[in-house]
Amino acid sequence: MIDIKKYYNITKVPFTNDIEVSALMLTESHKEVLSRLEFAVKEQKFVIFTAECGSGKTTLLRLLKSKLDKNKFEFFYLSDSDLSPSMIYRNMLEQLGINARYYRGDSKALLHSQLEFLKKSKNKKVITVIDEAHLLSKRAIEEVRFLLNYKMDSYSPMSLILSGQPELKEKLYKDNYKAVRQRINMVCKLKNLTREETEEYINTHLRSVGCKTDIFSQESVDYIFQITNGCPRNINNICYSALLSAANNEIDLIKAPLLQDIYNSEIL
Repeated sequence: MIDIKKYYNITKVPFTNDIEVSALMLTESHKEVLSRLEFAVKEQKFVIFTAECGSGKTTLLRLLKSKLDKNKFEFFYLSDSDLSPSMIYRNMLEQLGINARYYRGDSKALLHSQLEFLKKSKNKKVITVIDEAHLLSKRAIEEVRFLLNYKMDSYSPMSLILSGQPELKEKLYKDNYKAVRQRINMVCKLKNLTREETEEYINTHLRSVGCKTDIFSQESVDYIFQITNGCPRNINNICYSALLSAANNEIDLIKAPLLQDIYNSEIL
């Protein structure tokens, strides 16, 4: 059985999704988007946040949550491709430890009362993130507008972040979403990594598990960037497979030919 940790003398297997947020590599694009999201949650704005599949949207949202003071912010996270209007209220109430009501209208009223309690009695600001929002139905997206309707629009009850792939923005620019679109305060997009950032990303993952030697040659990094277009998830996949193969064949320095063989035979 291949033991990557033993072969490379590292503490855990790298290129996985559970890297500590403190060890994340932040590109200029990450920093800009994170700064805008932090501003949005403090000012209680409605944000559309998009990025290509596998570019690190959810990871950045995880970092955003980690930076928020739990005594000052209440963070709701929803991720369900089949999220119905009723489930929006149910999920948020469940995260507060409260049972939803049978009727959607009752659940909505109960949620708004809880949001009022958090803001007035607990002095907390509320952030709701709906991830994979490009998969939401029109009914669910329309409900977002009603979620923000409160006290005749006198103030926003929360900061709302709809996160998804680029087609989310394309969807919202259709005429039948005009009412929702008018409420959007900010749109931000996370970019894929450059060639230099790809190399730094690989090294960051390796350093995070205690690796002290170079494992990927410069030509291999060139090839990784070429076939992944700087997409973090794809970088993880090819690098993980490369480590397995290299350890199995007792290869200390991974070069492009090995990656080419892996890409042609293992990567879908």
